[in-house]
Amino acid sequence: MQSMSAKYCVSILPESEDMLVEQIQSEQEADLIEIRCDYLDRSIDLHHIRRLCKKPLIITVRHPSEGGFWDGSEEDRIGIYRKAVDTGIDYIDVEWRNAAGILSRLPSSHKTRLILSCHSTENKLKHLIPLFQKMLEKKADIYKFVYTVNDINENLHVLELIQIPRQENAGYIVHGMGVDGQISRILGSLQGNKWTYVSADNKPATAAGQQPLHIMKNIFFLHERTSATRLLGLLGYPVKQSSGWRLHNRLMHRIRNTAKVKPIDFIYLNFPAKNFHSFWDHWKYYLYGLSVTIPYKQDVISVLDRRGETVELSGVCNTMVKRNNLWYGFNTDMLAIYELFMPYRELLKRGVLIYGTGATTRSSAAAIRELKAGEIFICGRNELKGRHLADEFNLRFVPQNLLETVRPAVIIQTTPVGMFPDTDEMPPLEGILPGADLVFDVIFNPVKTGLLKKAAEYDCETISGDRMYLLQARKQFEIFAGIPLDPDVLLHEWNNLD
Repeated sequence: MQSMSAKYCVSILPESEDMLVEQIQSEQEADLIEIRCDYLDRSIDLHHIRRLCKKPLIITVRHPSEGGFWDGSEEDRIGIYRKAVDTGIDYIDVEWRNAAGILSRLPSSHKTRLILSCHSTENKLKHLIPLFQKMLEKKADIYKFVYTVNDINENLHVLELIQIPRQENAGYIVHGMGVDGQISRILGSLQGNKWTYVSADNKPATAAGQQPLHIMKNIFFLHERTSATRLLGLLGYPVKQSSGWRLHNRLMHRIRNTAKVKPIDFIYLNFPAKNFHSFWDHWKYYLYGLSVTIPYKQDVISVLDRRGETVELSGVCNTMVKRNNLWYGFNTDMLAIYELFMPYRELLKRGVLIYGTGATTRSSAAAIRELKAGEIFICGRNELKGRHLADEFNLRFVPQNLLETVRPAVIIQTTPVGMFPDTDEMPPLEGILPGADLVFDVIFNPVKTGLLKKAAEYDCETISGDRMYLLQARKQFEIFAGIPLDPDVLLHEWNNLD
């Protein structure tokens, strides 16, 4: 990866000159500002704008055929570009297919540099590579090449496309379009893009897939990344509800700048993969590690070179890391559950009911068995799956209609029932709460679920899901970063997430 200090270009799309003046004065955190003039006209006073803002400015006027909103005449559009050159604006951005007709009518300038842009609807490398090569036949200071992304794996196109301008020692900005192409913006930055386009905080993006400035600067910390930065993240589908990317990146920033022993530096992304094996075939060469969530916590085991004891015991892997070109797998959920219940070993001997049949049920069953619990019951809506788990872990399956025939001292709830936004829902466990002493719900959004509130009414001790989440996150971070993590640092960052 390229060693560089990323720059942030805030892109704004003002609807009037007054709005432009207001916005440009408020963007003090950006390195550059792109002014999309699609809604303005040629009377714009760029001399005034230049005096107001000392940051490098880019003037762009995009026609609907180029993905923009300009509905004026071509003469007026060229008039705005001409005014930008006359004013000495730092950059003008012109779509390369229409560049000849525009640039031939502009005065030459040593102050204003040219960004030649291509926004392609193609998503196959066999079409994109010759297109980019043809674009480079035209002289420009920076080549901006944006392509269509329909699948997570197409984000990797950026790595190959960037080689084209590199071979010509040309400046470049390369990334994919849309929300599906967000990862490519990060990859492009790590690979030497001149800058990364971002949206103004609390303002609409000028293009789908742009992240707000504060996310790129204060969560991903792109400007701190170096050639040693490693790529990891959360693999699952869906993953948009996850807050792990915020937590791990902020932890890395904090530890990188304070730890006496430098951690293994990484950037943490979300990988919403619809198909695990397709994702793995494309990404395994570029990744350093993965957190794994549903539905892939069991699928990933088949690609591991080494399985930790927790994976062997539970049949679940939620953490992968590459060491010496070998992939190691761990189950930090199991480690967290084990640690949570260590103080309750005597209580566990009086019986445990685990509600659910998914991966967290497996982690819970393995951890509780290791703690030498008494009889362990399992119950879930999917009776076939529940009976299979009971047989595999040597537990006792209880159908839902017979739940009240058991009286466990400890209840572990592992399903998403009651998770935001469906916080009024509750698993069918109220009937056995009177005989319970301890209730644990793995859900952490909300922290106090309907089940935990009801358990408190029956004077049960409760454990909320955020405790497990933070324990497993700490163990994951330590595996990824290679150094211990102070629990107080973890709690501080968790409590102060944006």
